[in-house]
Amino acid sequence: MRIGDFVKADREMRGVNRSAMVAALETSGGRESIVVRYDDNGSLETLAPQYVWLVARGWNGNASGSAAVHVCRIGNALVAIPTTAPRFIIIGAQKAGTTSLSKYLDQHPNVLPGNRFEPHFFDFRVPGGVKRVSFTDDAEYYCFIRRQYATTMFKYDTLLAAANDGNGAGAGASAPISFEKTPAYITYAEKFPRLFRKVLPWMEKVVAILRDPVDRAYSHFNMGYSRKDVNSIPIMFDRAVRSELEKMRSSGLFRHAPRSVHGVTSDCLGARERAEESKTFQRLARGCLARGLYEIQLRQWAKYYPIPGHLLVLNYDEGPGQVYRQVLRHVGLSDSEVPGGYINHFSAKYSAPMLNTTRSLLEAFYGPYNARLANLLGEEW
Repeated sequence: MRIGDFVKADREMRGVNRSAMVAALETSGGRESIVVRYDDNGSLETLAPQYVWLVARGWNGNASGSAAVHVCRIGNALVAIPTTAPRFIIIGAQKAGTTSLSKYLDQHPNVLPGNRFEPHFFDFRVPGGVKRVSFTDDAEYYCFIRRQYATTMFKYDTLLAAANDGNGAGAGASAPISFEKTPAYITYAEKFPRLFRKVLPWMEKVVAILRDPVDRAYSHFNMGYSRKDVNSIPIMFDRAVRSELEKMRSSGLFRHAPRSVHGVTSDCLGARERAEESKTFQRLARGCLARGLYEIQLRQWAKYYPIPGHLLVLNYDEGPGQVYRQVLRHVGLSDSEVPGGYINHFSAKYSAPMLNTTRSLLEAFYGPYNARLANLLGEEW
């Protein structure tokens, strides 16, 4: 569906204010509405040489426009967001091949890469100093966040132009789409699934790649100590493991001492205990070991993005080609080979192998949680 004419302003429009915009809306009688942008403080920014969009004639201001564009309101101004910014988000896990997957997707003919490698918008870049009290209601507040995200993290003008030309969502194989990859998002399981639904109401696809939590933890640790004495890393990791396990035990995440840890099986937890477990996890989620407790994180995500239709969970061990092809099918992209093949990006060999005693300890710790993950996903992990 074509949503209107896409025109570039042919003159300077400095000094345009909200009153002028209201007058323009009244003059149009609701048949045409000008869409504007705001600066970081929420004030109307100078439009020239920016674009001005005319929303489809006959739109009554209540509908969300076409499937290609989401329309919301900040004050008296309308904001148009292409529903391809983004079409999907890769939420994790860290050290599970997400960088390589992102590089492959960037080369797909129908993908328009975003403006940042790992945006971290929702954990670090949500506009500061902007409070809900600055807006009429939550809908206006989320519209502001939505606009900031789409216009700073993606090639907004290009995607909106494609939507305006009838090449947006549902327009066929030629439609360009964008995505985000920030593997830390998976750990914010108590907050981000709900936030995504509010800020990105059109986005229905999320992707998570999981890696054996023992190997993931060692890869994570090596990343932080790559320049240290290679012979000391296995011992340092063992000490870090025992320290974090004790911290998790003392915080009440599980009930056993590290030297005889067995985790907590799913049948030990009622609904109230699961809720408490999730809250406790959030206080520990940045830990090297905590990030591998996938079931605790994914069960929260699955409440808002059901598995597998909306949340696709893949195994790192399936290999990069298989993971890539499954993601293409999940998000509705056509099959396409990666030029140059499936190269591992930012992948490095461990400086030294993990101590056997450390591996045994971690396998005992993760075992019950992996069993719970298998119950959630319906397959062995």
